Amino acid sequence: GFERYIQASIVWFCLGALGNLALLVFTVQQGLNVVPEAFQAAYFTSQFWGFMALMALAIGQRVHPDFLGISAPSAKGLSHVFWFINLGLALLVSVEVAQAFRYSRFLDYLYLAAGVGAGGAFIAFLLILNPFQRPSMDLKAMGVENSHVKFLKTAYTWLLLASIMVIGY
Repeated sequence: GFERYIQASIVWFCLGALGNLALLVFTVQQGLNVVPEAFQAAYFTSQFWGFMALMALAIGQRVHPDFLGISAPSAKGLSHVFWFINLGLALLVSVEVAQAFRYSRFLDYLYLAAGVGAGGAFIAFLLILNPFQRPSMDLKAMGVENSHVKFLKTAYTWLLLASIMVIGY
């Protein structure tokens, strides 16, 4: 369920914090006063896609079916997507770190595959949650003020576009 996504989000946050500490040590050892640009992509991926996006997906699958009046998503489908998202992100971060030390054409192909996998998994999540479906219950009849529906659907549209951009990034 959504708890797994929250736990993974916290793990990504902790990995990002450890990575940040390692970058600090590396930067000082190299006599630099800024983090080398080559490492910034890995940090961004771990913190934005790993920590923040997974937390948003956890919240989305827990509360948005009720807020949008839609049916609950498939737990089995979201479980499979969970692993694809995390494996794809782990591969992306690993390749980004490896490329910071040594460029390789093979790593470019691996990065492309990981980006397609992770981006595709985010898109699959959205397809399983399906926030764009017609409500299965009448929110107004239940006494729920529904001005948030357009906002949430717009937010999911932007998440979908950002997921597609991960593939192209």
